[in-house]
Amino acid sequence: MPDAPTPDAPTPDAPTLAVPGDRGSTTAEFDGYVRRAVRDIAARRERRAAAVELRDHLDTAYADLRAGGLAHDAAVAAVLDGMGEATELRSDLGLAHRRRLSWRVVAVAVIATALFFTTLFLLILALVRQID
Repeated sequence: MPDAPTPDAPTPDAPTLAVPGDRGSTTAEFDGYVRRAVRDIAARRERRAAAVELRDHLDTAYADLRAGGLAHDAAVAAVLDGMGEATELRSDLGLAHRRRLSWRVVAVAVIATALFFTTLFLLILALVRQID
C-alpha cells in the first residue's frame, strides 16, 4: 500500500509558505543590507552573530508586513526604510563591537615599557660612571 501524503506535507507543486526566520522567504536586498551594516565589526564571530540577529529582525518585520497584506516590494521597502541607512547602522555596530584591549595585552605593554626604561637607565648610568 503506497504511503498517502499527510495533510501537513506540501505537495510537489504547492507553494511553500513564508516562515519568519526562513532564509528563503525574503529577498537578496536584505542580504546586501546586512553585509553593509556589519562590515565594520572586526571579530568574525561577533560579525556573524550580529548579521544573524539583524537578518532575523528584517525577516520578522517583513513577515509581519506581508501577513498584514502588504505586497512584496512594498514590504521590502518599508522594512529597509524603517531600519535607516546601512552606513549609519554600520557605524553604530562598529562602535558597539569594537575590539577592546584585554588585561593581558595591557600587562605585557606595561612590563615591556618598564623593562625598556630600566635598561635605558642602566645604560646611561654605566656611561656616566665610565666618564668619571
